[in-house]
Amino acid sequence: MQSDKYILLVDDNTDDIHLFEHAAAGNCRAEVFATSSGKEAIDLLIRENFIPSLVVMEIDLPSGDGYRLLRFIRQHHDLHTVPVVILTGTLALENIDPAWLMGANAVILKPAAADEMSDLVKSLCEVWLHFSIAPRPLVVAQLA
Repeated sequence: MQSDKYILLVDDNTDDIHLFEHAAAGNCRAEVFATSSGKEAIDLLIRENFIPSLVVMEIDLPSGDGYRLLRFIRQHHDLHTVPVVILTGTLALENIDPAWLMGANAVILKPAAADEMSDLVKSLCEVWLHFSIAPRPLVVAQLA
């Protein structure tokens, strides 16, 4: 798919990645880049030098680097305004509260069923990729 919008998906659960990618293929006009850790995501962002339109990530990664990724995004000059949606299977306050404090735009509980995931991905794409206007220099430069 040729697209000018990109979703960075970070999740250590391969089943959840496949569900998300399948749902995105039918509901989004965006290319999905998936990694299984925050470190891989940071490496990808640096290596490919691209700015995703949306980051969807699990914060509670076994490596503990979900928070590192969120911090990296919020402190990076070109990435700090990219919307970050935490899609988590764990609603523990010790995981969620730091994500809000570090600048997550939304925290959403992962749906259990594939059709619910499809509905969620469709909604995420409509809100964050279709209707919202990102406050990034790239967007302003394109309008000028």
